[in-house]
Amino acid sequence: MPSVGSLFERFTTPHSPGALLGSLNPRWGTRFPDGRARGVISSISPTGSNAALITILPPLAWPEHRPGQFVAIGVEIDGVIETRCFTITSVPRSVRKAQAHHASGGGPSAISERISLGASSESRAIEIAVQASDSGLVSKHLVNAARVGDHLLLGHPEGDFTLESVPSGDLLFLTGGSGITPAMAMLRALAAEGVEPPRLLGGNVVVIHHVRSRDALLFDGELESMAAELPWLRVEVIETRLRDGEPNPEARISMDRLNAHCADWNHRRTFLCGPKALMDDGIDLWADAGAADNMRVEVFQSVHGAVAGESLANSAAGSVLFARSGVAVESDGNTVLLELAEQAGLAPKSGCRMGICHTCVTQVHSGNTIDLRNGSISTAGDRVQICVSCPVDEVTLDL
Repeated sequence: MPSVGSLFERFTTPHSPGALLGSLNPRWGTRFPDGRARGVISSISPTGSNAALITILPPLAWPEHRPGQFVAIGVEIDGVIETRCFTITSVPRSVRKAQAHHASGGGPSAISERISLGASSESRAIEIAVQASDSGLVSKHLVNAARVGDHLLLGHPEGDFTLESVPSGDLLFLTGGSGITPAMAMLRALAAEGVEPPRLLGGNVVVIHHVRSRDALLFDGELESMAAELPWLRVEVIETRLRDGEPNPEARISMDRLNAHCADWNHRRTFLCGPKALMDDGIDLWADAGAADNMRVEVFQSVHGAVAGESLANSAAGSVLFARSGVAVESDGNTVLLELAEQAGLAPKSGCRMGICHTCVTQVHSGNTIDLRNGSISTAGDRVQICVSCPVDEVTLDL
């Protein structure tokens, strides 16, 4: 006897059931062939300097995220789908439902209700915080040109920069710029647990956040309210620029400044996310203190132009053959494989374009490639992220 699903497929032929449902309402549809889903912008709220909190309604079947995870978002700009990754700053819908239940029962949730709901009380809505940058094609579009009702493509929630990735106890968030977004996602989740979050084991959380100026601080009012009302939270904001725009010499993180802001920093489970200079300093300081195992790191930046000289020296000019397409291109040794494919007119799957989401992973048939983040060499049979890899010699890829 045919299943209900097969009968429905016969009814919707020549379209798939998901495509037909999606044509009636984008949120009813399932997924596109490449695994992405379609969401709709439901609100846009300006925040900070040239930034916005954007609430998105995903499809009904979209999976729940964990606080701190990110999502690859595709936006159509000038007829081309451009994809970048953004942290989901709202807490999961199951937590929001629990908060609503506690609030309706008169529970102690005045603080956590406001914080955990973020920008929307809809159980399935997610929020992202977007800081536009001069070189950010997608971020500028979302902040300045996107409108309520616009459709977006959504990947799966991804990433292990989450509370679940570390043991319970005292926490430290060392962040800079938009690196505050995964920290805020986790802080909201902790706030939803109340005045004594169980996973802190009676401990506390310190946030040391670096920002160009106070008016560029994302979540400014919310962070201030959280620090004032939650006994387990302390927030330190360090401005990296003086009033005249010059760099603040007191802003760079050091052993002495860490001791001044958080005396037991090397004993806390630490989340590090921010600009490259802050990341480099933090990683070095924790390593020097013998506390590298206590640190979790999230990278939100392109590797282009940030590669060590010895790594670039290993890449070389030569040809790259895209086997399934039958297209060959010449490489200058510095252009990543994803860009070489796009320049050749191909459209390989991609997401973050910075080595986070793994959407672009492709098998190497022959030759060698180099990962620009760490200098590691891949050989025939390996699967590589083509957005952060360059050819070392003559290379053939399964594209």
